[in-house]
Amino acid sequence: MTKLNNEDLQWLLEGATFLGCGGGGSYSVGKEILAAAIALGKDIVLISAEDLPLDSLAISPAAIGSPDAVSAQDDSVPFIASAPKAFDALQMAINSQRETPEPAEYVIAGETGPWATTITLYLAAKKNLTVIDGDGGGRAMPQLNMTYFTAQEVIASPISVANDATQASKSVVSTSRVGSTDLAGDVVRGIISTDSFGNTGAFATWPMGKKDVVTASITNSLSFTLKVGEAITRHKSDPDKYPLSEVLDVLRAERGFAEIIMNGKLCLFSETTDGTFDMGQARFKDKTTGRSLYIYNKNENMIAYFEDETSPAALAPDSICFLREDGSPTTNADITPEDIGQSFYIIGFSSDQRMRNLTTVTTFLDALKDMGYAGRFEPIEELSKHWPA
Repeated sequence: MTKLNNEDLQWLLEGATFLGCGGGGSYSVGKEILAAAIALGKDIVLISAEDLPLDSLAISPAAIGSPDAVSAQDDSVPFIASAPKAFDALQMAINSQRETPEPAEYVIAGETGPWATTITLYLAAKKNLTVIDGDGGGRAMPQLNMTYFTAQEVIASPISVANDATQASKSVVSTSRVGSTDLAGDVVRGIISTDSFGNTGAFATWPMGKKDVVTASITNSLSFTLKVGEAITRHKSDPDKYPLSEVLDVLRAERGFAEIIMNGKLCLFSETTDGTFDMGQARFKDKTTGRSLYIYNKNENMIAYFEDETSPAALAPDSICFLREDGSPTTNADITPEDIGQSFYIIGFSSDQRMRNLTTVTTFLDALKDMGYAGRFEPIEELSKHWPA
């Protein structure tokens, strides 16, 4: 087990924001959640999946909702009220089916992103839980059924959803038992679309023992996130001493392929909110060639095209991620109209190979089809052969 210090925690936020593929919530809210976790003054400990006790019980928390809806809420830190409520409700539901109730002592993030990663750290500090070195995707995803948990037939059931209200008269917690993760996603989106939630809330689900954690999670993903965050932080602090190529080296060591798709200026950014999703597009113009790159998102960046090209430059579940000119990671939720004209690095790299299974790829393709792409999945290392010089 590894005790995480405050520097480690900051590196996790930096790395998770980048690895969130433009989604997973906003860096700004992730920073607030992390500060709340640190303020609790508790040790946060990381354990590998292989080191879990055989009789362990892990629960996966997550924040859910449109980042725009979250930003429209009051001044309280989002999710730090709802996540513990959802966790407690799920644990109660699990123990109601057991002859001998046992507490869940471990927590594992549903995805890698600024919200899921930090709310997992916060819950660990708040509830004295141990954080598992793994998550459901090694990236952020717009749908629950896109996780590796789902591909390995770990169902998101029971699932508990809670709102952020702290007043008893306004607090809502709902627990459901469902037959599939597809249904779990429908249930959660239906619940948080009500006025009591306002398209945002937290949930807890995917109760797992050691066997499921080892076989159905992207193991060691937090260790990787930590390395990426450290490399990004060093690059930001002294880009001459720690060039961007060192960040790419960390990505390649874990994922195989990683390249800068473009260093370009943001020319267009538009988003509309559809329930729990922010749907949008961005256009960047290469600072050297003037060529444009279009990126379309469903919370997360899902597909990128160079202008005048019929084949995509990159496709989810492979990663399309942002760094600002100063090396800061950012997400679609953090980009504002004031960023028009600012320079960004758009970096593409391979997903964890486990995320290229047929079930997961098909689920991503279904979402891409709804966005207008009817083609097949091609790995980024193949698509990159056709990028313009």
